Amino acid sequence: MKNTVLFLMISCSLALFSCRQGQAPQDKNTGDILQEENTLIEEMAGQNNISAIREDLSGQVQILSDLEFVEKITEVNNPKGFQYKGKTPCIVNFYADWCGPCTRMIPMYTELAKKYQGQVIFYKLNTDKSPGIALAFNINSIPTLLLMKPDGQPTRIVGAPTLEELEKAIQTVLLPQ
Repeated sequence: MKNTVLFLMISCSLALFSCRQGQAPQDKNTGDILQEENTLIEEMAGQNNISAIREDLSGQVQILSDLEFVEKITEVNNPKGFQYKGKTPCIVNFYADWCGPCTRMIPMYTELAKKYQGQVIFYKLNTDKSPGIALAFNINSIPTLLLMKPDGQPTRIVGAPTLEELEKAIQTVLLPQ
């Protein structure tokens, strides 16, 4: 049995080594190193059931893919229901590129992301590219904003709010004094 395991380990090592022989050496930049580090942290967190979500508090609007939504926001089919994974309150803007009101919201959304840098994370999710998530959250009209905070249920805003309306929602729902 030990000889079989040893033989398999050596065979796999040789196969991996021979596959990499034809590749040119690559210099790793800082982004690649950070990406590898994040991947290792996430894998270790998954093995130990520890949450290791890296939150970007830069004040930039972040566009989410399906996978990123599940990693950073919530599982779509969680038997326990909605559970926001982040530690920082966030807003997810469900939009589409062809949507006029969605397009008109871009400057306001960007301005608020900068204003609330470090306090609220501003995400966007394209419903055309992520129809399953839009369906799971019953997004029937765009823009729709979901305001989320740790240990709470999301608050929904349907339609394009004014700057004043969205700021009031941020202050009352996400950052109550």
